[in-house]
Amino acid sequence: MQGFDCPQYLNYRYNIPFRPPFVPVRNPMGIYRRSFRLKKKKQKKYYLYFEGVDSCFYLFLNGIWIGYSQVSHNLSCFDVTEALTDGENLVEVFVLKWCDGTYLECQDKWRMSGIFRDVYLLCREEQHIRKYRVYTEYSGENASVRLEMDSPVPVRARLYRLEQRIWEELLPAGKRKTVQFEVKKPDLWSAERPFLYHLILETGEEVIGEKVGIRVIDTKNGVFRVNGRPVKLKGVNRHDFSPVHGFAVTPKEMLADLKQMKQLNINAIRTSHYPNSPVFLQMCDELGFYVIEEADMESHGSADGRGLVIDGKPSIRGIAYVASLPMFREAILDRVIGMVERDINRPSIVMWSLGNESGYSRNLEAAGRAVRKKDPSRLLHYENVMYTMPEEEECEDIFDVVSRMYPSLEEMKIGIEKDPRPYFLCEYSHAMGNGPGDLEDYWSLIDSHEQFMGGCVWEWCEQGIACGRQNGRIKYAYGGDFGENIHDGNFCIDGLVSPDRKPNPGAYELKNVYRLIRVKEGRERGRFVFENKLSFCNAKEELYCVYEISSSGILFTKGRLELDLEPLGKKEIWLRELSEWTAENVSVLFVFLRKGYEDSGELRLENPGVLGYQQILPAPWSASLLPTARRNRNLQKQKWRIQTMNQYADTVLVSGETYRYKISCMTGLPTSILCNGSELLEAPMQYLLFRAPTDNDMCVKEKWERRMLDQVEASGHFLEITQENGAVRVCTEVFLQTAVYQPVCKIRTDCKILEDGRVEFNIAVKADSSSLPLPRFGVHFSLPESYRQVRYLGYGPYESYVDKRQASWLGIFSATRDELFTDYIRPQENASHYGCYWAEIADAKRMCRVETGAAGEPFSFQVSAYTAEELARKSHNYELEPSGKTEVTINYRQHGIGSESCCTKLAGEYCFQENEFQFAFCICWE
Repeated sequence: MQGFDCPQYLNYRYNIPFRPPFVPVRNPMGIYRRSFRLKKKKQKKYYLYFEGVDSCFYLFLNGIWIGYSQVSHNLSCFDVTEALTDGENLVEVFVLKWCDGTYLECQDKWRMSGIFRDVYLLCREEQHIRKYRVYTEYSGENASVRLEMDSPVPVRARLYRLEQRIWEELLPAGKRKTVQFEVKKPDLWSAERPFLYHLILETGEEVIGEKVGIRVIDTKNGVFRVNGRPVKLKGVNRHDFSPVHGFAVTPKEMLADLKQMKQLNINAIRTSHYPNSPVFLQMCDELGFYVIEEADMESHGSADGRGLVIDGKPSIRGIAYVASLPMFREAILDRVIGMVERDINRPSIVMWSLGNESGYSRNLEAAGRAVRKKDPSRLLHYENVMYTMPEEEECEDIFDVVSRMYPSLEEMKIGIEKDPRPYFLCEYSHAMGNGPGDLEDYWSLIDSHEQFMGGCVWEWCEQGIACGRQNGRIKYAYGGDFGENIHDGNFCIDGLVSPDRKPNPGAYELKNVYRLIRVKEGRERGRFVFENKLSFCNAKEELYCVYEISSSGILFTKGRLELDLEPLGKKEIWLRELSEWTAENVSVLFVFLRKGYEDSGELRLENPGVLGYQQILPAPWSASLLPTARRNRNLQKQKWRIQTMNQYADTVLVSGETYRYKISCMTGLPTSILCNGSELLEAPMQYLLFRAPTDNDMCVKEKWERRMLDQVEASGHFLEITQENGAVRVCTEVFLQTAVYQPVCKIRTDCKILEDGRVEFNIAVKADSSSLPLPRFGVHFSLPESYRQVRYLGYGPYESYVDKRQASWLGIFSATRDELFTDYIRPQENASHYGCYWAEIADAKRMCRVETGAAGEPFSFQVSAYTAEELARKSHNYELEPSGKTEVTINYRQHGIGSESCCTKLAGEYCFQENEFQFAFCICWE
């Protein structure tokens, strides 16, 4: 980040030849020099601390070699008392890019070397506290606090509740001196109520302050508990990352992350895949987060590097190769124990994790047992326990939870049947690009059984490096953008928030799925059951509810509810006005607002006062009961009446007083629409199967590309023209086809120009989709660039898809074309709005309106300045070039979003794999 060497992004591969423990002889080195003046005090000890250096370093002070250290994310401490001088001092640090520890630091992140955390000189008394440990237990009404001390001098210890001293004692000098005392009716620590006591330790002139959270972590009957109550972990995985400073994350940036997580209803963090800064964990104590702290341990690249073959086939079990080597036993123990030693007093840490994706081995088992011995008060976690080298199959699973990555829902159900331990998703719902699309399905299952303890979405922040600006956008670099020949592309652009922490739509999807209150319909109309998902707080202490009752998206009435719900409690509430109202197409929107925040009518989830919402439709909607353009245009029939109809070789021309439609006999779609002398179509309407692949289309897009769905052409022929009741109907048969293969689908299109000037499309499709889900089926057209105002009745205000619409509700929304666009760093499909009954696209003078067809089935639509082809063609958003038009697509259906960019297969109900379907919609102009 400072211009030396080159950043390299890799997911799981080693960036050196695989020859453990050896690294390349040509090993880049960074040299850090700093001089400083010091008035050296007598009878004092001086320690030089390094909180983070990648990957190893040699330390010199005033030309004297002090020592060597490695483990990038662990603390390194050196006694430099003898080498320091009174006056000018010179410290020199020689940092190597690689060392044998590189084989244990193969995490999914940018590979960058150097000093990235604080370095400080600490002056202490010559005789001082060496270690202290605080343990808390809670039973009934009182708590027990045990303080263990290793100090060669006596220590006066005090505990304060706020400003009130509640305990004091003088501890004698000695190793492992222990004192235990009782705290009556304590204020317990939890993520919801992170109350902290203040511990003061005094020895002579030295005073140490520590925050103490009284809480108990355990499991009972397969349920994860905090202070004896069931808790669900609504978490994220978080890397230390700044788009400007890389791993050198400032306290200000850390605090901003945590505050933003709180706004998104996140209560848990997995420190993937290394210990975070000590400052970060102290902030988690203060703000209230459950932390799964992970050791700086991953040897994922072993799978490729070792190339293990079992029964003639490559085996993932090779991932355990490095972690199983005897030469790395002490290094693994050092990494894991170093983490525990540094952070054992942090109440926010509820589980220790041995590391990530390193397989399992005797070495890791030994590390786990060492952690268990050192700290029996927390749970122990490790996901990769199922992969061992063949010679180490007898390794014992010693962990408190079953941990899995990206399982299917069915695998989760089977998992709790086979194993009685709590079931934890250490990674799930890969939030890469347009995604994730499966959050609500996961949480419907997680909430259905206490044994599911929740999980951590991958991941918090997109790891894009800021490299200036182009075309009004920040240029965020990902793998390959620095000319590196080995990289994993944009797989680091996979977060809920962008590198500058602007939330992606997926962040709001997560916020609403993680909401604090859930609602179900009650026993009869107008009755609703509210469930408090908080484990420690009555809902009325945190929030209140505003409800809106609407018909066809138009507000009828609104009210306010005070939700007196005990922790994890339920209550049925009756809305009298709904039970007495007989309107059709009714919706009830419950909005949960933070206590003390006044309802401003701004319901979007980026509003910090909005904690979430839930919409309930008491009965299915009927499109036939919605206001339509037909009803609005009855008074203008003369204006829209058809006057002439002419048929040519490849075109049907239909004209009225103020308009002219030109219909292609090859496609059955308009090629030109002239209204009041102005051309409204910038290009002929066309069928569209292709979408710019999302990152979560990673697995299926190869099939789409092989089938050449981006090159489909329409080839058809005219069947008949009929004219009746003042309307003209053009019927065509069309094949959508490419070279090499049989047609993708056969289409029969009825294009009817009605007596009031509307154009009605009825499209019958037979698709060859038995082995290939389609990206979409839609009709695309281009309007003049001036058409930028959009209004619709559908799922908004955020982009919405069949499996990604929890952040949205069914209503009437307005936005500009550019406001609808989601500016993903790698351009891809975006800005869809699902479940729409009508949409209007307008400029200052004219309007194009799209409505459901005769069958009344909702459609999805998109309005954009970019074509799907442009989005697919460009690899960075700053390269995008607008088409100069307003691009509109009306979709029968799209393939779901899911999170297939990392293992989880899209659920069958969201795959667009229909052999026959009908699509009907209507367009008119005003």
